[in-house]
Amino acid sequence: MRRVSNDTERLRLEKAVLEGLGLYPIVSGQGVRSYWYHPQSHGAAMFLHNHLVEHLGRVDGGVFWNNLALTRPSEAPAVVLELGFMSNPEEFEWITDEDEQRALARILADGIVTWLQGEL
Repeated sequence: MRRVSNDTERLRLEKAVLEGLGLYPIVSGQGVRSYWYHPQSHGAAMFLHNHLVEHLGRVDGGVFWNNLALTRPSEAPAVVLELGFMSNPEEFEWITDEDEQRALARILADGIVTWLQGEL
């Protein structure tokens, strides 16, 4: 039996086993989705969402108001971003790729800085 050397390889192996058993979930999501709760967060959610969709070339999954625990107790803008779905085989490959993760982090950081500069 071969030993799994890292988390990405482990996730790919688990996915392959689940698919083989017919237990891998049906694709339930795709693209970038963004969530906000307080009105002061709506602008940040819209800007970051559009920035990510445009610069990553990903599917626009929408921007939604939602009463999520992570966005409620906040004086400052708070946004939840879903940047891909592990249940989607194409996005799974993208999510687990270190180069894609770095590109995503760079684009997200650029978007945050650009948004902050426009707010000051």
